[in-house]
Amino acid sequence: MLRSNSGSHELLYWSVNYCKQMTPSETTANADWATATCTLEYSSIGIWPDGSEGNEINSADVSPDQNIISTGDDSHLVKIFNYPSFLPKAQFKHSSGHASHVSRVKFLPGGKSFVSLGGVDSSVLVWSIDI
Repeated sequence: MLRSNSGSHELLYWSVNYCKQMTPSETTANADWATATCTLEYSSIGIWPDGSEGNEINSADVSPDQNIISTGDDSHLVKIFNYPSFLPKAQFKHSSGHASHVSRVKFLPGGKSFVSLGGVDSSVLVWSIDI
């Protein structure tokens, strides 16, 4: 089973075996996901800023220990939040380094660092997490 986000800001579920979209159910609600990269999901509500239209955050990734979520956004920033982040206006730490939007973030094995990919600047930055 896979999950994804749509352009209409929906959380979608997919059957890999049947190549079909699934309707949300107890199975999808209780699934133990191997990765968490959807920007629009219940456990990442707090990553969204006030007044958001749902398209400012381009990428998210949860650390291997599932304690931190990193994001890359249109404001040239990378941010880290505690995970899960159920409450709106969650506190975060941020840093900048890209000259344009951040198109992707991904934790490295071990979860103590992650990479971010710049959009127009085409740079790859490695971030160390010191909490």
